[in-house]
Amino acid sequence: LPTPLAEAYAKTVNEKKEARGKTLNYEKEDKETREFLDVSRRTEWEKWKKFVAGRPCSGEELRKLLEQGHVPIPTRWVDVDKAAHKRRIGGPIVPPEMKSRLCGRGDLEGIDGLRADSPTAEIKSHNLLFSYAASNKLKIKTADISNAYFQGEALDRLLLMRPPKGGIPDDDYADGETMILARVPIYGTQDAGRKFWQRFSTVIKENGFVPNKFAPAMYSIALDGDIKGILITHVDDLCWACKPGYEKNIDKILETFAVRKIEECEFRFCGKEIKQYFGHKQHPDFTIVVTCKDTTETINPVRYEINGRKQTDLCTEAEQGQMRSVTGSLGWIARQCRPGLSYMVSKLQGAVSKAQVKDLKETNQALDMAKEHSGMGLTFKSDAISWTDCVLVTVTDASFAQETIIEPSGREKPQRSQKAYMILFVHPDILKQNTAGCHIYGWRSSSNRRYGNLRCSASGCLGAQTESCMPSGSVAASHVHLAL
Repeated sequence: LPTPLAEAYAKTVNEKKEARGKTLNYEKEDKETREFLDVSRRTEWEKWKKFVAGRPCSGEELRKLLEQGHVPIPTRWVDVDKAAHKRRIGGPIVPPEMKSRLCGRGDLEGIDGLRADSPTAEIKSHNLLFSYAASNKLKIKTADISNAYFQGEALDRLLLMRPPKGGIPDDDYADGETMILARVPIYGTQDAGRKFWQRFSTVIKENGFVPNKFAPAMYSIALDGDIKGILITHVDDLCWACKPGYEKNIDKILETFAVRKIEECEFRFCGKEIKQYFGHKQHPDFTIVVTCKDTTETINPVRYEINGRKQTDLCTEAEQGQMRSVTGSLGWIARQCRPGLSYMVSKLQGAVSKAQVKDLKETNQALDMAKEHSGMGLTFKSDAISWTDCVLVTVTDASFAQETIIEPSGREKPQRSQKAYMILFVHPDILKQNTAGCHIYGWRSSSNRRYGNLRCSASGCLGAQTESCMPSGSVAASHVHLAL
């Protein structure tokens, strides 16, 4: 986008994040909060100096760079409270845990053709790892790379940055004219994520792990057909499980980087709570349970008033925005660990473009149901299956053309079928009896197109079921087969 449009767009995005409580606005916070932020900003700048992420550029050097046509890009402070997810209305006081990040405005760099892609592990890869760890009775572990982008590959271009509004806690920049000359990738710039991923991936491969050709950001070590360890990455976070004798490969990877913390058996990863049980009556040792309890309980409902309106009256634009936000959050939770919410989320997302008052009510009901069972999630029991003989099972189905969806244009599309599939690793007992232990690998629920002019005929439903099974469930099952 041209600079004025890019700035306007970024401002809108940042304002929305502030409104949702994702980021803090220093100028609007109270005195106590600003004091916490001052400390976290000083901490962040000390990390800049530790990794020599940039140096002051002023005087004659700066003048020459500007004359050569180098344009400084703006920077901004991004402040968050990492303890926000622990707070509940009416709950106990949770002390703030402030984190500040000095970010470059990569949207204003104006460099075309710069590669910025950096793979992250898919949700199905997460479930694959959890299944592997539980069934092989291995401890699940995670680590967080500190200031990861500063530890990426060195920049291969000159990057000049203007200090942010509010300044930098460093006397070298006190004159308000000195710029920052970056040495390494900086958060917010276009290729920062890719620069770190390139070095991270190289180090992982140098230590014996092989990248999976069909599952991005998933690596494994195998010997004579036996998988000795699986590792997945998400930006600067990694999660793994290894058999005895292969933890040393992980240790060498971690020794290459500055690591903030290493945790095992109970931690948060990609917004999910991961807990591995030991000595529990309900769960056998090494069982892993995945939930999104904190995220679920912090979603606010749609706030609206009836004011004499009918249930079929259209909602306001503001109410529609709230509904879109709530269904988006529920959709994320459904994809992560709550397949039972998938149908309701799909139905509400199909109605949001032309939402009525009754849809707002159903949205809040869906949220209440999610919160009532916020501790529910995926359970990978250690005695459910064995990776040596489990069976890959795909379950698919479709409804009888009973759904109506509404496109963003407002056009209604009736006679739609709701289709869904679920892929599981199942104990071989399923081949000779009706029940067997299993681990869930993946699932999806979405609306399906109607065939030709068929309405509620049996052949129309058959077509929906066929399409649900073939291009959706079977293809997804083929993907996991290839990944394995």
